[in-house]
Amino acid sequence: MLTIKAVPLLGCSIAKTFEQARVISKKLDCYVEFKFNGVTCISSPKGSNEIGIRNYHIEIKNKESFKYAVDHD
Repeated sequence: MLTIKAVPLLGCSIAKTFEQARVISKKLDCYVEFKFNGVTCISSPKGSNEIGIRNYHIEIKNKESFKYAVDHD
């Protein structure tokens, strides 16, 4: 499946960014990838904003250098 890379606007929250990415992913039937505070996030057409946000908060606390949050389990 196609992946589109997006850049969130400064000042946007992670919730708003996942919400906007999800709208694009559903309309275009693709993945939307974006970086938020050093965490690479992926939104998919059938994913969940809540799961993406939860995974983001888990990864932001992670001490590893590679941080990745996806909107599904």
